[in-house]
Amino acid sequence: MREFHITSFPGNVYILLDKEFRKYFIDSAIERLGNKTNVAKFLEITRTTFCDWIKCKRIRKGKLRISYMPLWAIIKLITLLKNQHMFSIENIEKHIVAYRLHGENPIFKPKLPIKETPELIGITCHLFGDRSGGDEKGHRTVTKNDIIRILSEKNPLTAKDIGYRLNISPSTIRDFHLQYLKKLDKVKIVGKNEFGSYLWSLN
Repeated sequence: MREFHITSFPGNVYILLDKEFRKYFIDSAIERLGNKTNVAKFLEITRTTFCDWIKCKRIRKGKLRISYMPLWAIIKLITLLKNQHMFSIENIEKHIVAYRLHGENPIFKPKLPIKETPELIGITCHLFGDRSGGDEKGHRTVTKNDIIRILSEKNPLTAKDIGYRLNISPSTIRDFHLQYLKKLDKVKIVGKNEFGSYLWSLN
């Protein structure tokens, strides 16, 4: 079973690290480059933006909001601090409190890395075309009831329950599905039906 770490997500995903780890992470980058201004230049952002990340707060439209760090910036700082095991991607994932896309509700306490289970493949494909990878014989139609049965024979779930159980919102998946599906060797697009929905097949 393959695993997909946070680095497989698009760079414009926003990450909220827990307070103590975030401070240690950013302080290490400041120590490495000398001061906050140098780190801001390294990330090609303003010093004000960097300070917002440090405080984890910013004022927008007159309201105090939590300031998430974009994934691309975290990855760049990981590269800068690559010799420190504390800042491996596996360890950073343990300290992620939440992540979100711009304008979307955050996913709290995410289950990372994402594991390539048959259930995830089926649900992912279903979300993007009302079709899913089937067995070795080819593609098949999958309904919401099929997905419910896959996840829980004894406890019927709604589509919302399914998203909650997997801790992945449909809107979040839609934004990075192209990157994710490219990594799934078992899944391929085999065409469209007469209604324009994509047909999926397992390789």
